[in-house]
Amino acid sequence: MVDPSISNIIQIFADVAKNQQAINTSVLLFNLRRIGLFISIVFIVGIVFLFVKLKNLAKLTQVIKKSIQKPKINDKIIKRFFDSIYHKMQDDNSLMNKLVLAETENYFNEVLTEIGFNGKNLSDKLNNIQEQFLPNLEQIKVAHQQVQNILDQENYQLGKEETNNIVSIYKGGIDNLIKL
Repeated sequence: MVDPSISNIIQIFADVAKNQQAINTSVLLFNLRRIGLFISIVFIVGIVFLFVKLKNLAKLTQVIKKSIQKPKINDKIIKRFFDSIYHKMQDDNSLMNKLVLAETENYFNEVLTEIGFNGKNLSDKLNNIQEQFLPNLEQIKVAHQQVQNILDQENYQLGKEETNNIVSIYKGGIDNLIKL
């Protein structure tokens, strides 16, 4: 018969606790394995979904690059660009005004490219844009043709007012594109 002393009772409780801990540890490890397996399956399904959705790795890399890449057009950058343009226009210098027009057209072309309009050059992009995206499209086409004519003529005396009018047309176009 078992002696019902306090030390024996404590020993019995200690043995039960050890066995219970062993059971809890094995149950815990089993549950952690199940959770790990579930997370792995979720990741694998997610990766397969991305490959199916994007159809190939090239598109996936483009999406990743675009998400990581800092956008080239935002309000601060546009404001800074046009501040520098207006600063260059302060002198009524015909050559500087031509440079301003060339820079403005080039920047407008970059904005169109950044937004996703395709074409070999600005003329192609303007011909492919619908007026719903760019309400002042006709003005920009006329301004583009005007700039091309001005830049082709070496002796053309370009004034500050004419330069400002053309730049404001392109600025209005950029403002409309940013609203998209």
